[in-house]
Amino acid sequence: NAPLKTLAEVVAQPAPPTFAKPEPFPEHFRVAEMLQQDETGSVPYADVAFDVGPQGKATGRFLAHRMVVASQSCVLFDTLERASLMELSREGIWAAIVRVDPRISQEVWRSVLQYMYTGTISCPYSDVPERVVELLRACSVYKLPKPLLDYAQLCLYTLLPSSPPQIAAQVFSVCGTGSSGADEATSPSDPELRPAREASAYILLRSAHRLLDRTDAKEATVLLERVVQVVEHGVFNPRQDAPASGYAAQAAENGTGGALQQQQQQQHQPLRRMQVDDPLTESLRSLPRGQMPQTPPGQCRRVLPEDPLSESLRAMPRDNMLPCEAPASYGYPVHAYSAAANLRPPPNR
Repeated sequence: NAPLKTLAEVVAQPAPPTFAKPEPFPEHFRVAEMLQQDETGSVPYADVAFDVGPQGKATGRFLAHRMVVASQSCVLFDTLERASLMELSREGIWAAIVRVDPRISQEVWRSVLQYMYTGTISCPYSDVPERVVELLRACSVYKLPKPLLDYAQLCLYTLLPSSPPQIAAQVFSVCGTGSSGADEATSPSDPELRPAREASAYILLRSAHRLLDRTDAKEATVLLERVVQVVEHGVFNPRQDAPASGYAAQAAENGTGGALQQQQQQQHQPLRRMQVDDPLTESLRSLPRGQMPQTPPGQCRRVLPEDPLSESLRAMPRDNMLPCEAPASYGYPVHAYSAAANLRPPPNR
């Protein structure tokens, strides 16, 4: 377990999901009143019945309207489109029967229907992790509206650290299977479940020794492989709002986070290119090193001629060259001209 715990310490800690409280339906949109029973005890205009309960035994039935539930769930839309109406003698209506996932209880499905008809979230079991996992499963299986999904993930984000590791395993399984039953735990195309998936993977890394103590080796290998893949995806695709963790969090607590960040930026900062002096220097930089003229060792490099006049002067004997001090006007040398210029003529009488 030491390597897994070390991995959990260095990777980024899971960030909490964002949740915006949904606005209730306006008062004039009284769709919730359609669920009220009339004098005969039936629900007016109901054409769908949801059977809820454990596997093999439905313990409850909820009547609803397919136009309301299908408009908020693409999975229910497809299911009801293929379902045929059946006569319900006890209710006295014709309706399509939908068997709700047996892992979802009546209490949770009642909350789902209440949100569909009112736009508000009623979750009296928000501190019960098993029920919140059922709500997350309902959102994942039936593709329910995003506020319900975000609310379930927000509750689980606070419940998972203090819950048994089996709860984290259930959450990870829900995020991995979805509605089709296929493994999508590592799929980046399912970003809506990423907060719960990463939070459960983080808990599994820290508590794998307790959870997998009596688990079959093959099952444990498959689970750990998926967990590591989720962690790897989070490392290479970090969330923008993810908090610092591991050594970065310790540096932030000690007040050295800014210095470390500045040092890393200086290490990765590219070297500045020297300013170009002239076109010749720029052309020499663009030449391959093999084509640049090389000077033999021990010899000075000869300066290239600038123009024909300079070259002719270099070829003349030094004795025949012009004197260093050229004669000034009127035949005076430079030093004589300077002395004569300082003389003042005598005043006129």
